[in-house]
Amino acid sequence: MSTIDGTGTQLDSGSDVVGSHGVAVTDAEVRSGNSVPHALDAALVESLSWQPLARLGRAAEVKTLLRTPDSVAGLLRLEPGASENTHVHADAHHHGWVLRGEATVAGTEVTAGSYFHIPAGVRHAVTDVGADGCEIFFVYQFPSGS
Repeated sequence: MSTIDGTGTQLDSGSDVVGSHGVAVTDAEVRSGNSVPHALDAALVESLSWQPLARLGRAAEVKTLLRTPDSVAGLLRLEPGASENTHVHADAHHHGWVLRGEATVAGTEVTAGSYFHIPAGVRHAVTDVGADGCEIFFVYQFPSGS
């Protein structure tokens, strides 16, 4: 296992958008093969900046943790009361685990500890974010080669 702590794996800064999921990769971006496990230490995760989610401005922010050819993993932080318009990720399955707070995802209330999966091509939205906001660990999974 390689530890991504700024010493072993190449980390690049820049802006890129993967697929149609709308997550801008603007922080540390891992450019390596999928055959090696990666671990980001707490200090590196903390050092990555939050970026506004374009479609919601400062009501939602994203911290990208890992990007590979077939997936993007990160954190989504939503401000209290935030709601997004219904949208679709045509080319990616959307997995999420609620770390804190509560919201409604695709019409289902989720709270800390909840998991959700939105298949590629299914319309959905995150709405009704609770009074304490909501933070979600997400993974967008693309078909190989996308």
